Amino acid sequence: MEGVAVAACLYLTTRPLASGINLQATDSAFTAYMAKYGKSYLTKEEYEYRRDLFNENMAFIAEQNSQNGMTYRLAPNKFSDMSEYELQNSLGAVRPMPSEDGSEWAIEPLEAPEGTLLAGAVDWTSIMNPVRDQGNCGSCWAFATIASVEGRWAIKRQGEKLALSEQQLVDCSAQNQGCNGGWPSKAFTFLKVYGAQDRTQYPYNAFRGACKF
Repeated sequence: MEGVAVAACLYLTTRPLASGINLQATDSAFTAYMAKYGKSYLTKEEYEYRRDLFNENMAFIAEQNSQNGMTYRLAPNKFSDMSEYELQNSLGAVRPMPSEDGSEWAIEPLEAPEGTLLAGAVDWTSIMNPVRDQGNCGSCWAFATIASVEGRWAIKRQGEKLALSEQQLVDCSAQNQGCNGGWPSKAFTFLKVYGAQDRTQYPYNAFRGACKF
């Protein structure tokens, strides 16, 4: 099969592309999506497969957003043409580590001491750093660790922000597996021993390389 890339276009046409794909009016949202995220597909079959996944995800988004009482709204992003299996493989979470007695660690809910007065709601979004993109690297464990440290610092320092390096953890945390997954608990242990580098001095590149600090 001819490997002709199907580029997204901002206008609609009924004229066949080189790979034999007709872009009809029903493809308008998908072609706009392709243009926005720079997507291209090598074959007609892949184009149709990705379009169908996108349509399924858009239907899910519309159904979720139609519900009353939701505190958030969904929107398409660069993952909207991916299957659930592909999405999971692009992340980096792994199973919890076994505890010393061989059982898996259980996550216990954190309970405030009796008599503690708690606010009905707390919104720290204004002092958090923007959401970052881990790219095609299973480094969510590193991003979770760094975001936790940055957030804790900002809360304790009345909004003072840090930008720390996820790449340092990907490259240097030997107990984790770089882009193949890892554990935030091991990453926290690494940071306790070695400290965290500034993100501008150790920028993220979405692959595991030699440790540089």
